[in-house]
Amino acid sequence: SGKLADWGLAAQTAFSKPALLAGGIGPFNARAAWHTVQDTLAGLDVNSGVEDTPGCKSERLLRALAALMHA
Repeated sequence: SGKLADWGLAAQTAFSKPALLAGGIGPFNARAAWHTVQDTLAGLDVNSGVEDTPGCKSERLLRALAALMHA
């Protein structure tokens, strides 16, 4: 849906198995999402968060995501 998820709730409920966090994650909040849930996180779903239009990935947003995650 692209709506921001409750990362704190995800951190509390995904304690027994690695989880994939999704919901409103994009280049400018992915690092915060990762750090909030990192102990139980298998990955981030940034699908719509890196699109210019539905179904069209943005090279600019993908590059920003990579740069900010490695900062």
